Amino acid sequence: MKTIADLCHAARPVCFDNKVEDYDYSLQGTAFLVRFHGELFAVTAEHVLKNYRPDRVLIPYEVGSEHFLPFDDAFRFHTQETEDTDHCDLAVFSVAERKLDKALFDEGKVYNLDAERRFPVPDGMKLVIHGFPDPINEVDYDARHLAMRRLSITANARGLSRFLGMKELDFDTDAKMSTFSGMSGSPVFAICPINPQQSATMLDGMLLRATPESRHGFYLDATVIRNVIAGDVRETRKTKREAP
Repeated sequence: MKTIADLCHAARPVCFDNKVEDYDYSLQGTAFLVRFHGELFAVTAEHVLKNYRPDRVLIPYEVGSEHFLPFDDAFRFHTQETEDTDHCDLAVFSVAERKLDKALFDEGKVYNLDAERRFPVPDGMKLVIHGFPDPINEVDYDARHLAMRRLSITANARGLSRFLGMKELDFDTDAKMSTFSGMSGSPVFAICPINPQQSATMLDGMLLRATPESRHGFYLDATVIRNVIAGDVRETRKTKREAP
């Protein structure tokens, strides 16, 4: 069973290869690694990627590392709808495990959906969100260094939203955030106490948007993420493998 402290390790910052001399990289947003049906995926919010091509998206092996995971495929989802579109705000990258540098990769810092025991998440249940907010993450272009700093904040579940595939939360009052920029794509974990010494943990979704004034946020339901990977992503990968 993953401990609450272990959960943060699945989160990674999202970096971009700018292909510009002296300004090689930029950094904004959060992703997280999951293993599902035995395969390894990096998950983030589609809007984090902005107009970058998939081959410009970089996710480090570890927080602080300037070595990046190899990808096979990228899946970015779109809809013809113009209003209720949050449920499609999802991007999934398939990690090319055969190309991984085993000396750099730590399986213990991947969230394993295959081993997860799911439980109901009622209103008021404690949530923990791990991400990389913009104010404490930056690229030091003079030193040619990526400064990656993770932040963990807590919130309370507020149930299903009126928006398709979305849930709501209220951040705790001690989460002193002037902006949530950079937190999009952060994994949202539910914490269910079992006894005074032990809690069960579960991926409940991915943060998409929030405002510091209201201390209120919206996150994509983990069921949507699981269904997309189990359906669209794995079926597309299977078709490509079977193609002549």
